[in-house]
Amino acid sequence: MGDKRLQPPLPRAEQRIRVLDDDVTMDWYGWFRDLANPGVRAYLEAENSYAEQATAHLTSLKDELIIEIEWRQPCEGTSPPFEVGPFEYFQTHERGLSHPAWCRRPVTRGSAELVLDPNAIPGAEVFSKLGVFELSDDGRYVAFSFDLIGDERYEYECGKWPEVVTSGAARIASSGSSGPRRIKRFFSHGNGLTGGNTIRLSSWKSGDSDVVFEEANERLAVLVRRSDSGAWLFLNVVTTYSFSVQHGAIEVWCLPADEPRGQWRRIVKRELGHVIDAEHWGDRFLFRGHDTGPYWRLVCVPIDDPSPSSWEEIVPHRAGVTLEEVHVLERPWLF
Repeated sequence: MGDKRLQPPLPRAEQRIRVLDDDVTMDWYGWFRDLANPGVRAYLEAENSYAEQATAHLTSLKDELIIEIEWRQPCEGTSPPFEVGPFEYFQTHERGLSHPAWCRRPVTRGSAELVLDPNAIPGAEVFSKLGVFELSDDGRYVAFSFDLIGDERYEYECGKWPEVVTSGAARIASSGSSGPRRIKRFFSHGNGLTGGNTIRLSSWKSGDSDVVFEEANERLAVLVRRSDSGAWLFLNVVTTYSFSVQHGAIEVWCLPADEPRGQWRRIVKRELGHVIDAEHWGDRFLFRGHDTGPYWRLVCVPIDDPSPSSWEEIVPHRAGVTLEEVHVLERPWLF
């Protein structure tokens, strides 16, 4: 057993009043959000020290588990590749390294080259989680984000490999391109811990950005993503507790991917009260929604008229059978 005399560190309570949409609350530990405050780091280090001391008697067991986990990991294995433009991308994982590396090779076959090795990023040996991994259609640029401390605030990098620029971003999607000057990227920018409330557009090369969409309600977040076909961009307004594409959005906007500076069009209105996950399929959009029940159904709509009166049911709602995800696989765009 651990040392019973050990006492865990206790964070100090600091009286702070927080007002959000006329809702007044007392946030005693809001000071933890200030990562520049030396007291935050001091407290976290005290917690880590306490955990190490309290579990010191488990050191042998921890070593055994680490050895077993490493033994069960694939050695120098590769994941199934997926194609983007003239290249196919895949992961390799060498035994002894903490994270798999991203590589690519021409679809016509040829030698592979390294695209991203998380193991080379300082701090990744302690903790690292890949957020986004987005590639331009012509293979000239790569964008990715990392969380290196576990606070779900991702550092975002992009540029012509291996030259990158860094900023904060929650989600990235690239537009289509018919030439180097047409390559654009959209990214959602985080607002505190509530998610991404601003969508910006910038070129891959310059890094300069323009605000495309803003959501004033801090209880909502904004995500941008590209359809499985690669032909459309979707802008999703989601609740912060469902910060995932597959959880659906309360409002959805669309834009042809090859028109990055075009006019966004709203195809799902939040006034409907539905949660929708949109996809592209030929000359139609697919909507996965729970408007008729909690287990979701699938409908298709004409691209030019996505109103509820045009919804055509493909997969009906069935009690006890959840429609978890929908992917269109005519083009292997996403993994």
